[in-house]
Amino acid sequence: MIPISLKLHNFTAYGAATPELDFRPLQLVVLSGVNGAGKSSILDSITWAIWGWSRAGDNADQLVRLGQKEMWVDLGFELEGTEYQIVRTRKIGNPGSTTLQFFGNSGKTNLSEGTIKSTQEKIIQTLHLSYDTFVNSSYIRQDRANEFTVKSPNERKEILADILGLSTYDLLEERAKLRARSAEEQISLLDIQLSELTTELDSSSAHLETQSRTEAALVEIRKSLAGAEKELAEVTAHREAALTHYETAKVKAERRIKLEVEIQNLELELGDLRDQIKRLQELTAQKDAIEVGYAKLQSLREEIKKLEVEKTELIRQKDEARALEQKISSEKMGQSSELARLKSRGLALAEQLKTERSELDQAKLSKMKCPTCGQDIGADEHSKIIKDLSARVETLDAKVQKLRLDYKKVDDQKPVGETELTPINQAIAKLEAVVKPGLALQEEIDRLTSFEEQKRGLEVASAKIATIIENGKKLKVQQIRLQKELAEEKLVDLTALETTLATRDREKTQQEITVRELRLEETSKVELLAKAKQLVSRATQVERTIKEKQAIRNQAGLSKTDYEDLAAAFGKKGIQAMMIESAIPEIEDEANALLDRMTDGRMKVQLLTQRETKTAGMTETLDIVISDELGARPYEMYSGGESFRINLALRLALSRLLTHRAGAKLQFLIIDEGFGTQDAQGKYKVVEAINAIKDDFAKILVVTHDQELKEAFPQRIEVSRNPSGSTFEVFS
Repeated sequence: MIPISLKLHNFTAYGAATPELDFRPLQLVVLSGVNGAGKSSILDSITWAIWGWSRAGDNADQLVRLGQKEMWVDLGFELEGTEYQIVRTRKIGNPGSTTLQFFGNSGKTNLSEGTIKSTQEKIIQTLHLSYDTFVNSSYIRQDRANEFTVKSPNERKEILADILGLSTYDLLEERAKLRARSAEEQISLLDIQLSELTTELDSSSAHLETQSRTEAALVEIRKSLAGAEKELAEVTAHREAALTHYETAKVKAERRIKLEVEIQNLELELGDLRDQIKRLQELTAQKDAIEVGYAKLQSLREEIKKLEVEKTELIRQKDEARALEQKISSEKMGQSSELARLKSRGLALAEQLKTERSELDQAKLSKMKCPTCGQDIGADEHSKIIKDLSARVETLDAKVQKLRLDYKKVDDQKPVGETELTPINQAIAKLEAVVKPGLALQEEIDRLTSFEEQKRGLEVASAKIATIIENGKKLKVQQIRLQKELAEEKLVDLTALETTLATRDREKTQQEITVRELRLEETSKVELLAKAKQLVSRATQVERTIKEKQAIRNQAGLSKTDYEDLAAAFGKKGIQAMMIESAIPEIEDEANALLDRMTDGRMKVQLLTQRETKTAGMTETLDIVISDELGARPYEMYSGGESFRINLALRLALSRLLTHRAGAKLQFLIIDEGFGTQDAQGKYKVVEAINAIKDDFAKILVVTHDQELKEAFPQRIEVSRNPSGSTFEVFS
């Protein structure tokens, strides 16, 4: 895109009589003037005309000259030998309005669409260039030279994608997705047809399908199970290693505790041995009394054994009596319930009988009237009513009498178990009389039990005294040895080891649950498969049709997969990423060639498309690495002048890439201010770099108010401001 003419009307500082700016004779030109004269407004008019955006964003009302209601911009440009014209207007008010017209073939062909949005899209498609790409490549805005540098890696990649004309691949990606969706729709249709055909099959077809699905599912389950079992083995091994480590440490800790306990026990044992010697000596002095008591204890135990048989029978009889009592209680509850039911029914019938008798007595005492007409009822009809009432009274009376008989019959019944319970209670009484003396015997046995222990102690007392004395000497020697070992044993902290072991235990438990669930699922599928195989029969013609449809569906599935693969290949992470990757060296070479001119070879820039992650993997990125004779440093650590040269080199490299790529032919470069950070030598280097690339662009517009720079360029547009508005004059 090469600008050829610009007309302004009430645009910001420019009034209604602004002259036309003819770009045709200009190539490398400086746009100069004092601050606020309107230099940047000319640039805003170009971007607003093409994209509807400016430094004010998309708020066009801020661009209307103060005190005016309408503005317009008429921009002419050339693209690949064809002249185009864009006319964009804005009226402010309530409501405001905007118009946009697009012409081709030197204004002879109207390319405008039905809406501003569609016309805007037509302009962007013609240029193959968005506003964001323009301001990040060929338009180096005032104080925004770092527009590309400070963007995120993803935003930088999007800018490069736009510059490289990768929207074609977006279109191909969308077409591949459409084909994939078409294949998916075909699959859905075939699924419906297969479903309809399946309903025509007998149960065997369903079982065959079940068998196939189950076999496939079983294969997947077994794969998952094998993986889970392998992982379980690994987790178990980790847990066993942790357990071994913990147990080794625990043994050492327990060894220390054991030594402490043993020393304490030895002290207790030594005291106990002294007590034993004293007790044994006292015991041997009571030998005769112990012998007599022990003999009596043995005799009483023989007697108590005989009573145990009777006691067992007593328990059995009591259990039988309790069972009968429960049975009797249950029968009495049923009897009470039936009596209550009969009583309730009798009361209801008695009440009904009372009512019927009252109606009968009333009918006999006086004449009756018709409830409809109010006239007296005839004698025959009256007699018939009395007869019917009498019959109902007799029937109800008979029912009441029968209920009374039924009630008496139920009330007179006695539980069957009462006759059986009496002899059992008698037997229990006899057995209790027999067993009762056993309580006294047991008390005597309990009292004499101590003689048994004394008898055993007496048997070993004499020999044991000498042994105990000898043991005491040995224990004292052992106590001294253990105290020495305890002093040498180190303390062990088991907290960390216990935490690790607990973690391993949880991991093992969780994995065991996973394996158990998979095994249960495998068992379920095996059982289902066995049942399905038993029910499978020979296939019918419909089954062959299903296979044919399935083959078509599979082919559609393959097509869907192929188109999905193509969509992925045409997408942001496919060919587009590769093309961006291939463009990086060109950008680096261009940027470094310019930096070499501007810094005398001191500085270099490197674009990295991959970065190592914290997990030792690699991720896609677009990072900028800057280095000088001191090594690589962050962008923020460079001076303002150095930063401007870095940004300018990158932006100029992007601009040159934009002019060389397929699609947009943007041969227009704008550099808006930014030279204030440069010293005299730096300005010279910047001018030298701009001159080095001037042949790559049809038009280069440098905006500045710096007097030295104004003299460095052969052509100049001088902007000035007067009471009627800003204006300009071209000097060549």
